[in-house]
Amino acid sequence: DQAIDGDLGTSWQPKKGGANPWLELRFDKPTTVSALEIGNGFQREDDLGDLFPMNRRATAITVAAGGKTFKLTLDGNLRGYQLLVLPEAVTTEAVRITVTATAEGTRWKNVAISEVRVLQ
Repeated sequence: DQAIDGDLGTSWQPKKGGANPWLELRFDKPTTVSALEIGNGFQREDDLGDLFPMNRRATAITVAAGGKTFKLTLDGNLRGYQLLVLPEAVTTEAVRITVTATAEGTRWKNVAISEVRVLQ
């Protein structure tokens, strides 16, 4: 829920560590997806400090949707949203995002993604 709550101050993080964590977004009906906007990392400051550099950030992901798989890259140091255009639009009932590479965090090993927006 925290990856789609519209708030860059929250983040999705896998419950268990390990290689290639993933999250899946499911739609109520077939949806055409042409791009994603991803708020990478944990984009919040609190009493612990700036959480963005403290957590891992995605630098490469695989997007599986509509029977297709796309390999995409992100800037692990860029805050805000990053636009990732799929090589081709797909119609699907789910999008699975698998993190395949990360930038190291200074404090924690879990990768964090603050927000995912699906663009039609």
